[in-house]
Amino acid sequence: MTDQEFYTVLGYLTNPTRETNIEVELPSQRQTRFISEYASWTNNHPLPLKTSTAPYYVWPIGTNKYGLEVRLYFISNNNMPQILDAMLEPRKIQNRPSYENWERRISLKDHIIPFLQKGFVLGRVQDKNRIRTFVPAQFFANFEYGYNL
Repeated sequence: MTDQEFYTVLGYLTNPTRETNIEVELPSQRQTRFISEYASWTNNHPLPLKTSTAPYYVWPIGTNKYGLEVRLYFISNNNMPQILDAMLEPRKIQNRPSYENWERRISLKDHIIPFLQKGFVLGRVQDKNRIRTFVPAQFFANFEYGYNL
């Protein structure tokens, strides 16, 4: 993915009509490491206080969770950037129960972490003003283009 494509996708997912929602699930023994990583990725944005509900699930020892799972859900339209289609779940349409509002999902953390590094945070509310502060001037037009798709 080129930088121009990345910032177009960043803008697209920043638009509130996408209702972009980022969640994590992890076993409790992975939590300390995740807290440090999240702080690094998000420029010390605070994690949600509750760890037993969306968007931050920390599962007790013995739960069938072996590592960090990161998911980004969003609502798409017919103008979705083509490069974003390649990042989606292999099924292209997500089907997690009770998540019917979001028909698209990205599940590879290597695709999601760059969004966290550019101002996205856990949860359903993404702050356009915060995210824009991470967009270099030379890619602002790409960001705005994606935002307005």
